[in-house]
Amino acid sequence: EDDGTCIIRRKGVFELEVEGINMVYTTDWAYANVAVNIGDKLYYDAAKTIKINKNDHSGTFFGYALGTVGSGAHATIQVLLK
Repeated sequence: EDDGTCIIRRKGVFELEVEGINMVYTTDWAYANVAVNIGDKLYYDAAKTIKINKNDHSGTFFGYALGTVGSGAHATIQVLLK
């Protein structure tokens, strides 16, 4: 807006692009492909191009999946914000 402020919504359901990945530890922390299922917790991951995924290691809790995404794929699904 003109005065440099804006209004954001922090609750509700939004259609967002989500990626089917997570961080896993084998010999070091690395991204791995995982499916996203309805009800899964989703996280904001600033390190990725697609910012919403299942990275519970270094991501920030964002909301819950209301749709599905295949392992390693990305899709626009409904997300219920926390």
